[in-house]
Amino acid sequence: MFAAKGGSAEVCQLLLDARADVHAANPIGWTALFWAALHGQMSAMEVLRAAGAIISDKLLILVCYTGNAGALEALIASTASAQQARCLCTDESRQNLLHLAVSGLAYEKNAAEAHFRCVQLLLEVHCDVSATEVRGRTVLQHYIMDNHWQSEGLEHKAIHLQAVRCLCVARADPLSEGLLGRSAVAIADGSKLRLLQQELARCRHAGTMVTVERTLPLWMRLASCICGTSWWQR
Repeated sequence: MFAAKGGSAEVCQLLLDARADVHAANPIGWTALFWAALHGQMSAMEVLRAAGAIISDKLLILVCYTGNAGALEALIASTASAQQARCLCTDESRQNLLHLAVSGLAYEKNAAEAHFRCVQLLLEVHCDVSATEVRGRTVLQHYIMDNHWQSEGLEHKAIHLQAVRCLCVARADPLSEGLLGRSAVAIADGSKLRLLQQELARCRHAGTMVTVERTLPLWMRLASCICGTSWWQR
C-alpha cells in the first residue's frame, strides 16, 4: 500500500512477484489500488490492475467525489468498468456518480478543473443525468442546490456555469420539476443567483445546445461546452 501511495510501480511489481496479496485491505477497506488511485499514481495503478486488482464501487465513489480525474479515466477505460460506473448508485442516498461528481465540484476539494473533468468523463460513458437521489433531486437540481453556490460565489466562476451547460447539453432539463417539485430555474431564482439564472435561460432557449445539439453525437455536444454554443456553425 505504501508503494502504491508513493507511486513506485517497480516496488509494487517486486512485491507482487513475491506473492503480496493485491486484494489485501486496511481496516477501512482500502486496497493498494485505492491508495494509488486517490494519489494519482497512474503507473502503480496499471501494475495493480494487471495483477487483478478489483475496481470496487467504493473506489469509484471516492475517485468521483474527490476529483481524481486521471484515475477515473483509467478506471473506466474498459467496457465493463464503464458499465459499472454508469449503473452505480449509493445505498442510502441513491446518488449516482454524477451526483457525487457535481457535489465534489461544488466543494472543490481538488482543483475545479479536475472535478469538471470527472463530470465530463461520466457524461461520456452516459451516466444518467436525469437520475434522482433519495430526496428526488436530479443531478442538475442537486448541483445548484449546493450551499457553496451562495457561500463561495460559484456563479462567478466560469467553470461552474460551464458544468451547468454540459449537464444541459447531456439533456438535463432546467424546466423539469421532477419528483422534487421545483425546477432548476426556480431554484436559481429562489436563491437569487442571477448569473446562474442567465445560464439556465440560455440553456433552455430555442435553438441553443439543449435543443439543437441533441441531434449531434455526444462527443460533439460535450466539445461545445468548451468551445461555446453553435461552434460547429461558425
